[in-house]
Amino acid sequence: MDIPDLLEFANTQLLELRVYDDIVDKELDSISERIVSEVSPSIWKIKRYEALAARAMHTVMDLTGITER
Repeated sequence: MDIPDLLEFANTQLLELRVYDDIVDKELDSISERIVSEVSPSIWKIKRYEALAARAMHTVMDLTGITER
């Protein structure tokens, strides 16, 4: 009975990691689109991207917490 339980647990973890992978991909696409849409990014416009970077880093921290468990 241990093998089926282990496989079920592994499948659950895999599904959860796929969901987070999807979320991180969407976050990175969003950041990329915002950067590309700017005509001339400069050092002074970096402040605009802080919120986007913070949101992406929060998602990555959540994913790291899950994978460490």
